[in-house]
Amino acid sequence: MEQHKINLHCSQVEYFPTQLTDIVSEFSRYHDLTILGVGNHDAALRGTAEEVIFAGGKPVVLVPEDLEVRAYELVAVAWDGSRVAARAVSDAWPFLTRAKAISVLCVTDEKALPHGDVGKRLADYLGKHDVNATVSNIVTAGRAIADRGTLGRSGRTQRPSCGGGHDCFR
Repeated sequence: MEQHKINLHCSQVEYFPTQLTDIVSEFSRYHDLTILGVGNHDAALRGTAEEVIFAGGKPVVLVPEDLEVRAYELVAVAWDGSRVAARAVSDAWPFLTRAKAISVLCVTDEKALPHGDVGKRLADYLGKHDVNATVSNIVTAGRAIADRGTLGRSGRTQRPSCGGGHDCFR
């Protein structure tokens, strides 16, 4: 991490599964970023990840179990124009400003979005701060946004990430 001038401090937690969600959510409030491994077929880990996203109050990176280990420069932001999503973007600001590319993902068939093109409005806001972003409006057809079939392997993002306001695992 020295080559990227990142000062890394880690905490590892081990608790009984019934306590894990609350403990990880609490620990996340005292860290800049929480990184959680997520298995494709592990409902317990998915539940923990979802709870930490909504209850932790800090940015969360979900790492699929089969993800290739390497540097990632593309970031996806789930955006619905809500207060929660705006807070998630603010919390993730240090990470967004370091990304080479950002894709704003707007799920258009899940719930009613505020008036106007909320994705374009966020991309314009980011652009005012010299943070470039593209917008992808996504129709999930009931699939989870974290499902690789929803985002596609050939899309602009190298892995799905989630922000406030979206249930990634539904």
